[in-house]
Amino acid sequence: MDKSKIMYFRSIISVAAIAILFFFSSCSPPQLNVIEQAIRTLESNNIVQTHEAMLLFKRYRYYLAQLEKGRSYVDWRQNDNPPIYNPTAFMRMMDEVMIQKIVGNTIAGREAFYGITGLFERAYLSEVDGSLDSYIIYVPHGYNPAEKYPLIIMLHGYGDSAYLNPYTPVHFDFLKACELKGVIMAAPRGRHNPSEDPMFYRGEGERDVLQVINLVKKAYTIDEKRVYLTGDSMGGYGTYYIAGRHPELFAAIAPVCGFWSEQFIQRVDLNTLKGIPVYLVHCAGDKSVPVEESRSAYEIFKEMGADVVYREIDNTDPDAWDSFFGGHNAWDYAYEGTALIDWFLQHKQ
Repeated sequence: MDKSKIMYFRSIISVAAIAILFFFSSCSPPQLNVIEQAIRTLESNNIVQTHEAMLLFKRYRYYLAQLEKGRSYVDWRQNDNPPIYNPTAFMRMMDEVMIQKIVGNTIAGREAFYGITGLFERAYLSEVDGSLDSYIIYVPHGYNPAEKYPLIIMLHGYGDSAYLNPYTPVHFDFLKACELKGVIMAAPRGRHNPSEDPMFYRGEGERDVLQVINLVKKAYTIDEKRVYLTGDSMGGYGTYYIAGRHPELFAAIAPVCGFWSEQFIQRVDLNTLKGIPVYLVHCAGDKSVPVEESRSAYEIFKEMGADVVYREIDNTDPDAWDSFFGGHNAWDYAYEGTALIDWFLQHKQ
């Protein structure tokens, strides 16, 4: 595909994502009624307030209330309240057929998301403080609970909400790869502004990621030997940090345009990752996180004898899209196609 067509496609994606949110800003009252009806139906069937279906609809009641106030945002830095985590999942969850399926499953005594596949959102009460939260998940359409599935945990970047930035087309491309390879993907929030330790998946953020991993393992048949961790930018650092503290959980990791040095926060001890295969991706023209971060990590991994792959993207002569992100958008290259997932699946604990 030539560059002009790629840029056109990316522009369409950007406009569509924004349009989705503004559309729901103008039509939230009737949609809110659908959610309220679902809650009343569950209550009339004596479903407890802490049931996941009830938590999910309360979560969407909150989303719609925010949209009714004109808060159509997907960047958590723009408001003290958490935004809509993912516009694509939001659209899916607001479909009345989806809502009725969740209600029907729950009343019938089945797991709330029984038979539901693709990209959607699941809710839970945080172990940190009991607050209501959610995470984005992708389940391949052929999911069979009698089989074990690989799991990829994806940590979002600074300012994003959950999963990948909705304005980039690789947002959809990576899901296609998960479908093709039969991989479950989950993207936690990571509690962006905890009082204990601000952002970067430390402190409360770390606990949130670990809770989501456990929730996914309880809900789906996950192959414990094939759990992988990746993330971009802030999520790239989070990948180093979480895996460094819990190396026993992951078969391989892929920090994308992430930093590990003392440039912003405490140093990550790469020695703890010596036994985990690592796939590094960074853009040479990155103006947000210098490419030297990944180059240095690569050299250290090699010196330790670790299993490490480094892919550097030459975008020193950037197109308009690269320029928009200051050359930082290594995720567009890391998550396109099936290359990363193919590499992940070569590794088992």
